[in-house]
Amino acid sequence: MEDQLAKDLIRRADKMKSTRGVWESHWQEIRDYLMPLVASFTGIETPGVKRGQEILDSHGETASEIFAAGIYGLVMNPGTKWFGLRPRRRALRNSFLSTTWLSQAMDVMYDVFDATESGFKTAAPGVFRGIGDFGIAGFYIQDRPGRLPLYQERPLRELFIAESAEGRVDTVFRRFMLSARQALQKWGDAAGAKVIKAANGKNPDQEFEFLHAVFPRREHTQGLSDAKRMPIASVWVNVSEKLTMKVSGYREMPFLVPRWHVASNEVYGRGPGTRALFDVKSLQRTMQITFEGAEKQIDPPLMVADDGVIGDVTLRRGELNHVRSELMTGRAEAIKPLLTQGRPDLGEDLAEGIRQRIEQRYYNHLLQLSRDPRMTATQVIKLDAETLRVLGPFVGRVQDELVGPVVERSFMILLRAGFFPPMPEELAGESIEVHYTSPIARAQSLSEISAFGEFNDVTAPLVARNPELLDNLDEDRAYRITADRLGLPAEFMRDPKKVEARRKARQEEQQRQLQAEEVERGASAAQSAGQALAAVQGAGLVPAAGTGGGS
Repeated sequence: MEDQLAKDLIRRADKMKSTRGVWESHWQEIRDYLMPLVASFTGIETPGVKRGQEILDSHGETASEIFAAGIYGLVMNPGTKWFGLRPRRRALRNSFLSTTWLSQAMDVMYDVFDATESGFKTAAPGVFRGIGDFGIAGFYIQDRPGRLPLYQERPLRELFIAESAEGRVDTVFRRFMLSARQALQKWGDAAGAKVIKAANGKNPDQEFEFLHAVFPRREHTQGLSDAKRMPIASVWVNVSEKLTMKVSGYREMPFLVPRWHVASNEVYGRGPGTRALFDVKSLQRTMQITFEGAEKQIDPPLMVADDGVIGDVTLRRGELNHVRSELMTGRAEAIKPLLTQGRPDLGEDLAEGIRQRIEQRYYNHLLQLSRDPRMTATQVIKLDAETLRVLGPFVGRVQDELVGPVVERSFMILLRAGFFPPMPEELAGESIEVHYTSPIARAQSLSEISAFGEFNDVTAPLVARNPELLDNLDEDRAYRITADRLGLPAEFMRDPKKVEARRKARQEEQQRQLQAEEVERGASAAQSAGQALAAVQGAGLVPAAGTGGGS
């Protein structure tokens, strides 16, 4: 029976590969000069073959590594909180129950990202390296029932993508190779007759090509448990046999394809490596010439007198060269070095200038800004603001296409699996959104706090003359927003209702104290008046009680 679905998907994959062909030659050059350990884009290499033969100076690789580590640290710094969760509906953001539960859920997610079993810490840095060099990378989040989600980097050479009308990557085709034994382990008897025959026969390591097509399903029913009706379709195809092996689906897009910059009318991204490639290639050429010049100075060519040497000239250590006796008188030399006017030092100066341009292409000058421990918070904020000003638009795309989707899919997987504590009723059915608290996102938020601090400094003299000006400021709201911008955990803040109760209790206690003080003052005044009256009576100035007056 003809498998029309498999044929249609293979045909579409072939067309997507043909469209991507112009990119592959460009990516191959980037791979050769900047990421030699990545698999070839233009052919199949023998495992263990030497790579990076074109590289004479590895400064491009170093700049790329600094970029990847720097952006990873700015966006997903494992040493800090780089995202938060909050209700999309603003009315719930001041709810103590909601914020506390979301904070607890966030802690669970950080534990998952940190767990060795999830693979997140090993996969994420490689994604940023791909974003830096190729301008695009692949990331896959697998839902494993009963276990933690699995995070994997997917090789760019395997991925073919398409965008939605909104410019978002919503279709990913992955073509890859597996051995017959591996395919049988993954799909069992559905893997195909040829695969089963090879796996059970004498050639279990024979490789076959497979296709995983992930794309939006035109028709779906929200909440239906049938995987074939989920919003995102998933189809596994045996390309060799044109056989559909499995049809299922996803509730969220499992493939993430973050891009650094996307030019008009293009789908695949461009990164700093695209711009640095010319300088990296120029550096290799410069170093080749410099090495050749240095070799001529260290081991120069020889000038040999015509018919002055008997036999061939031998340059090995300890060997003898026989020359004509008349050339050994000192007036002439049978053999002497040919010294050129080459300047290898000029080549090194030229190479150093190229290295600096490569560093600028990779924004190393921003990612390695010096921060003195003695600097004030305002000075640090200004440095971060400079980084944000240049990198902000690019990092914004990475957050939109990588960070946000990673958090959203991870949250939904863990929620369905019951990893979180019971959700409060007020959050049931509510949308949850991701807000970024990474260093670069916090730098943007801290600019608001910096503005608030400057406002207080400027208005302090006015407030000193007229304290009623503070009536314009919602101090409670300013305090909570500052805590949120600084990334303070929600558990550190009291429930606003409890804050109100504490204030009311404090006011009542103050009122009781005032009343007690008034009673005490009244009693003290009465006692003082009695004592004064007694003193006056004792002096005979006023008749004592019960006695008559007069003489």
